Amino acid sequence: MGAMMGAGGQGSKYAPKEKETIPDKYEAMLAQDNLTPAHRATLEKMARRRVEREAKQAEGRAAALEASLTPAHRAAMAGDAAALTGLDLALVSARTTLGQTAAHLAAEAGAAGCLEVIHGLGEAGEALLLQPDDAGRTPAHLAAVAGSAEVLRRLHAWGALPAAVPGTLSLLRAAVQGNSPSAVHALGELLPPKSAQALDASGATPAHLAAQLGHHECLEKIVAFGGPACVAVRRATGAAPPHDAAFHGHATCMHVLLEALPSCMGWHDDDGDTPFHAAAARGHEEVLAELLIAAESAAGDGDGDAGLRAAASGSNAKHEAPMTLAGMAGHTGCVDLLERHIARGGEGAAAPLPVLAEQMKAEGNLLTKVADFGRAASCYERGIALYSPVEPPPPEQAAAAGGAAPPAPPPTLANADMTSVLDDQTSTCSLSAGRFAPVLTESPHCVVYGIAKAWALSLVH
Repeated sequence: MGAMMGAGGQGSKYAPKEKETIPDKYEAMLAQDNLTPAHRATLEKMARRRVEREAKQAEGRAAALEASLTPAHRAAMAGDAAALTGLDLALVSARTTLGQTAAHLAAEAGAAGCLEVIHGLGEAGEALLLQPDDAGRTPAHLAAVAGSAEVLRRLHAWGALPAAVPGTLSLLRAAVQGNSPSAVHALGELLPPKSAQALDASGATPAHLAAQLGHHECLEKIVAFGGPACVAVRRATGAAPPHDAAFHGHATCMHVLLEALPSCMGWHDDDGDTPFHAAAARGHEEVLAELLIAAESAAGDGDGDAGLRAAASGSNAKHEAPMTLAGMAGHTGCVDLLERHIARGGEGAAAPLPVLAEQMKAEGNLLTKVADFGRAASCYERGIALYSPVEPPPPEQAAAAGGAAPPAPPPTLANADMTSVLDDQTSTCSLSAGRFAPVLTESPHCVVYGIAKAWALSLVH
């Protein structure tokens, strides 16, 4: 992200990633409009072959897994402790094609009785309870994913909960992945509070993951036993769990985090972005509403923190405010929320329209400094689109209202003051700037920019 890119523009960390919504590379290619019929037919054939190949591979893996199951595996999956009793140790310790023993399958099924049988096999059985599968998951990890609190408590009693190793899959993360609040609650009773602050291989804590996935019940449990300290842990990028909740649009998770630590709404990542920036840039109105309510509540009484209220309009390292990012991305709902927040600030608060216009103007100026007139024009065009003239009410409606005059429409291209552009000599691409005269005659974007800039300046001058 950055001022030179704009919200949602190329290079922006807030830009939607198309690859996330395209499951197959051939679908992306087929979405192009310039394909010939022959080319399209070839791509469709290749896509069908890929689907058939992947289906065949999946069937082969399923068949191999089924063939690798021993009677011990099947008894564990069914939770049949009686059938598991008396089986040879070789059968109990045999591994499937995924590297899982009967202990893994019993834990996944929540079959505490089967795990009791395996534990009764002595040292060999105890070793099976701690043995990882090919993905590095122990029986405790699978129990956490499945949400089996009873199994986790049994394993803890037997000393079979694996020790936390930095950079590996933690039990808490496994429970969050499975969206298992009961498992998180049980682990909160069994593990030290600092385990909620452990970073995994991706550089995230369980709180980061819960905020990212929107698993708010798990997040509540994590905060309950990990305390506010687990909310404050940062990724390598400086992002805390509130940034993840804002970026992915999980309002309930944001509410949980704000309840735990209200000051988190004003935290900056390495780019200077707060959760306000992330929510506004991605158009997450519900999250932004939660943040604004918390900001106003924090500054609502005499002992409140007025700085938290100001976080909603603070700028990042590229001098972009949340309203700038929302306006650039066309998220009118977020702009409206931020405007109403500014208006509720009381006397001395800046007027909403001039604030937005000034921010749009600054973004356009930065873009024109690098001669990117197309995006500069787009910046102001979007601002104009947000504030088109208000049409006067029909005569009958005006008469019903007692003949009151309609409110004055906001400045637009139709009534922009062109002289204000001529006064902006020291800025960048004004109409009188000889430096850009050749570009002005060749680029229609620059003409649009000049008019749009006049509109913006008519708001702030």
